[in-house]
Amino acid sequence: ERLPNEIIFLGTHHQDSESLGIKTISIYSTADAASSHVTAADEAVLLTGSDSTVYTDGENIISIAKQKGADAIIPG
Repeated sequence: ERLPNEIIFLGTHHQDSESLGIKTISIYSTADAASSHVTAADEAVLLTGSDSTVYTDGENIISIAKQKGADAIIPG
């Protein structure tokens, strides 16, 4: 079974990925800029738009995942 190389995270699963050697990319709103899932990730991408709706913009999240070469998206 193949493990993903890169994962986009919406939450706080970074430690599990780190122990498996998987690179993490966190997406975040401006309101969440100082959150642990942002600072712990290998890379972080700021979502554009209203803080109240950026996490529900599936097209933007998928676009970021494709641009970054993510193998998985894990909501958290």
